[in-house]
Amino acid sequence: MRQGISQADLQRLESSLTTDIYNNAERLAGPQAKTNLQRADRFYRLGSQRINGALQSFVGKGAPKAGESTYDVVVRAASDKGGADLARLSALKKSLQPHEWSDVAASAVQRLGGADGEAFSIHKFVTGLEGLSPGGKDVLFGKGPLRAELENLQRVATRIKAVEKGANMSNSGVNVQNAVSLSQAFNPVAWKVLGSMALSGEAMTNPAVVRWIANISSARTPAALSSAIGRLNAAAKNNRHLVALAEAVSIASEKSREYVEDQKAKRIAAPTARAGGQ
Repeated sequence: MRQGISQADLQRLESSLTTDIYNNAERLAGPQAKTNLQRADRFYRLGSQRINGALQSFVGKGAPKAGESTYDVVVRAASDKGGADLARLSALKKSLQPHEWSDVAASAVQRLGGADGEAFSIHKFVTGLEGLSPGGKDVLFGKGPLRAELENLQRVATRIKAVEKGANMSNSGVNVQNAVSLSQAFNPVAWKVLGSMALSGEAMTNPAVVRWIANISSARTPAALSSAIGRLNAAAKNNRHLVALAEAVSIASEKSREYVEDQKAKRIAAPTARAGGQ
């Protein structure tokens, strides 16, 4: 929730819900459930306070610009090519617990994919990812599986951009013919649906989610795409992080099917030109 709601609004929401939640926990599961929930709440609140305090120290006297959040400042620091901002970002990471830094990284990812109130956009996220420095990616995402999957997603996005331009990239294996074949299964309408999935920054810091986005995006034929969608749906049954992605892909696939059928109907209904231009 931190990624989509301002701190002030989050505090008001928490205050209005806390009493009801505690009372219902006790009514439904007994006093111990209420105690456990209060303990978890304190743990979250203390972590949230540490994160907010660390971020305030990180920003210092230079407040974010109009329309920005603290996480925009984090993203700018991660775009630095090795100067003072990157050093400050590293110091911020060291001041927090690993799970607290994961929260910060997820919120930064959310900003890369869209501002407050905007639907998360994979396209915008990848563009923002390209603007980060190698050192900034190291700090935000580390050098493990997530970083590798994000780099692969960037490569896939580069190929897709080339296809959209009708380019034939050397050694890429992507050409205009593949673009035509793929468009029969996943047309621009579907790509738009897939590109604006309601995913969170937290989801995009999960290697499995990033890997499947790349798998779907890199399919080069209708058959390969259909196979990838089937495998994703199967995987989502055992991985809750993939559920939102599988749902979005299913919606995009249906939009694609409707689009293709509509185009076929229009071709059939179009009058055949008569000889002599009549």
